[in-house]
This record gives sequence, C-alpha cells and structure tokens, in this order.
Amino acid sequence: MNRASVANRRGPHLAGLFAVLLLFFPGEVAWAAPQPVLAVASIAELKAADGARTPILQVTGYYSGSLLGGGLFVWQSGGRPPDNCTVFATGNGKGAWVRRLEDGVLDVTMCGAHWDGASDDAEAISAAFTVASANGFSLSCPGGTGRIASTVAPAHFANVVLRCRGMAASTLTCAVEARPCFLFQNPAGPQAVQAPQIYDLGIVSGRMPHGPSVVIQYNSIGGGFRDDGTTQNYMMRPIVQRVQISGGGIGIQCSKCFDGDFSLDALSYQGRHGFDIEGSDWMSLGDAGSNRIERTGGPPIRLASHGTFGNGDLVSHNDILWPAPGVETYVYSSARTTYLEKNFFEGATGGACEITIDTGAAHAVARDNHVTDRTVKNWLCVVPQLRQADFSDNQTTSHGQGPARFENKGAWKDLFFRHAIVHSGNWSEEGFPSSWTLLGFF
Repeated sequence: MNRASVANRRGPHLAGLFAVLLLFFPGEVAWAAPQPVLAVASIAELKAADGARTPILQVTGYYSGSLLGGGLFVWQSGGRPPDNCTVFATGNGKGAWVRRLEDGVLDVTMCGAHWDGASDDAEAISAAFTVASANGFSLSCPGGTGRIASTVAPAHFANVVLRCRGMAASTLTCAVEARPCFLFQNPAGPQAVQAPQIYDLGIVSGRMPHGPSVVIQYNSIGGGFRDDGTTQNYMMRPIVQRVQISGGGIGIQCSKCFDGDFSLDALSYQGRHGFDIEGSDWMSLGDAGSNRIERTGGPPIRLASHGTFGNGDLVSHNDILWPAPGVETYVYSSARTTYLEKNFFEGATGGACEITIDTGAAHAVARDNHVTDRTVKNWLCVVPQLRQADFSDNQTTSHGQGPARFENKGAWKDLFFRHAIVHSGNWSEEGFPSSWTLLGFF
C-alpha cells in the first residue's frame, strides 16, 4: 500500500473526529498549549512579575530566602485591589495575583509572619485573623517558633479557627509587657459574636511583673456586663484546647462569654490566675479533658459574677498543683451557680481555703473532689447564705487539714428564702461540717 492510499484512508477518520468535536463544542475549536509554571523567590518578586506573559507562578516563600508563606498564584487582569494575603496587586496596576488555597486553610506566614523566633509577627497574625474571618478560611501556623512583641488584636475574628501543629511543635514567644498577647474584643452592641477558637499551640511569655497582663483574652472587664447595647457583645463559644501557656499575669481570661470550653490545656507560672472567668455563663473548664494548672501566684481558677452574669460554670477534672505559698484558695467562685466536680488539689499554700464560695453565689455544687493541702485552714469555705447547695463525696487526705467552714453571710432578703443545703459522703479528719457561724447576717 502506497503513502497516498494511507493518507486517503486516514483522512475520513480525522474528518469524522473533527465533526464530533464540532457537535459537542460548537464554535471555534482552538488548541491551547499547557502554560508553564515558573517559580519566583518572594511575594515582592511576584508583584513585579508580568502576569500577561506568565499567568501562573509558584512562589517559594513570602520573603526571599524563606520557605514559608509561598504558594501557587494565578494572574487576573483588571483593577488594582488592596493586598490581603490572598490577593496581591501587580506593580503596573493592570491586574492582581490570586492565591490558590488548599482546603480553605490560610497559614499565618501567608500574611507575612516570619515565624523565625526574632521578628514581631503580631501585625501579620492580626491580618490573618481578619482575612480568615472575612472569607471563611481556617488558620494554621507552622512548626517551629514565632514571636510577637505587640498585642495580636484583629479588627475581625468571628468564626475563625486557629489550629497549629501541636503545643510542643508550634511555639509562640510573647514578648509583650503589661498588655495581652491575644486580645479579641467585641464592640458595644446587642449582637452576639462567634468567638475564635485556638488549638495545638504553645505560648511562652515573661513572668510578672514584666510579662503580659493576660496571654489569651476574650473581651475585657472594662467592656461592661449590661444586657443591652451599651456594653460589649456576648463572646459566643470561645474554645481553647491543647494549648500550653507559660508565664503572664493571667493565662486565659473570658468576660461576658457564653457556652465555651477550655480543656486539655497546660498552664503554669501565671502571676495571678490560670483561668479567670468574669461574668460568663455556662463556661466549662476541663469538661472535654483535664487541664493542668501549676505554680500560679494567685488562685489558679477564678469565677466571678457581675450582676446577673456568671451562671452555671463547670470546673471538672482539673489537676491544680502547687500555687505559690500564701495563695488564699485554689478555686474561687462568686458566680451565682458553680459546679466543682472531680478536681484534684495539691500543694502547701498555708492559705485560708482550698475551695471558696463567696458572696454573689446562690447555688453551688462541690462533688467528688480530692483535696490534699494539709496546710490550709479549711478545705471548704462558704461565705454567703446559699439558697441551695450540694457538698458530697469529697475526700481530704489532710493529716491536719482544717474542716469545712460556713459563714452564712447574706442580705436581709435571704431570711425569706428556704435554704436547702445537702452534705453527705464527705471524708475529713475534722468531720463535715464542724465550723459554723449561726446567723451570719451581721
């Protein structure tokens, strides 16, 4: 068979294939060669590149010489949008580079965090929260060590989840003094805001008096606790889990918060409190897994009421160890309703109490706790005339530890309430209770 006959036999087949293409793809059928993917070293080089000639670029790192914060970018023609971690305008103003994100996860290094242990990454981390909140992204941080020398205070943070590599793998050094490391502050108004969540991170800060006032702060005491638009919004469902915090005045503080959880955390060497829950409702400490709190300079756990705020807070399964000598109590609560269950206390404070229920409380439960500090004067101190309480199945291995003490202080209106105080199954060398004041109204 000659070449002409072969060509004649191939011709109808090619014509048929072309006809099929026209049937399914009417109009012009053009052959598009695959675009080469070229690499540049930094975001600065990306912004200077000609997107019309090379519309796809791989960036090695956010900064030249770094392997962090880079990624794949596609050029789009048009106006000049502002840079925001995922979009970077070209130098000629004729288009922008758009970042391709995998699974909607934005790393803080993609917003300019150096994560080198020396640079101040606070501004970049704040920007990452704002961009993630606006676009529905999750946040991540790499392994290794980052550093902040100013407060991370994003303008927007609603619904953001920050998940790093692990409390031992990802470390953030906080070099802030007398201010929070992280501050998530709601504005005044009646609309509740979904709080950010933080997972799998270690935070190391200076100790008092030169360390931060708070390491992670949700809202502020000064933001107010009225149930109207004149004070800060509710902080809804804040979650901090598998986070290790060393140093600072307070480890985690939450004001006017609702339905959050702080569990599986390790807090140590706070100058004041490990956890400080101010005027917050239905918050839990340890319910999703035990917290370990040790070597604090003040009460390791503080629950405070602010008027009608401070209800139903749960403290359970916490390992509370060795507060500084002189600390007056391990757990302090003036919340209207408190549940303290299955916690372990150990140390030698020489303080007044291991558990303190203070004025402001109306209802309290302390159940199945194991208290071991033989140096305290009373393992349980109840100041107010409670309207209802259950103190049961607590154990003290005291060898000289003081008994429970009830002061029964209250306002005149407490005389008109029927009080139901239940105590049973408690074991103490001193008995339960053996220290009462009869009236307590004076």
